[in-house]
Amino acid sequence: MTAIVNENITREATLYTNESRLYGDAHKLVAEHDTVVHSAKEYARDIRVP
Repeated sequence: MTAIVNENITREATLYTNESRLYGDAHKLVAEHDTVVHSAKEYARDIRVP
């Protein structure tokens, strides 16, 4: 996963993923990392982009 993020996403980006452990180190690769929790039936959030 690290190589894919490094090759395709800028460090200044916010990365949104699910709660999979595959993304455990994502916060080290991008400026911000946020997750939705599918196991809690959460599939989206109302996030306002400035």
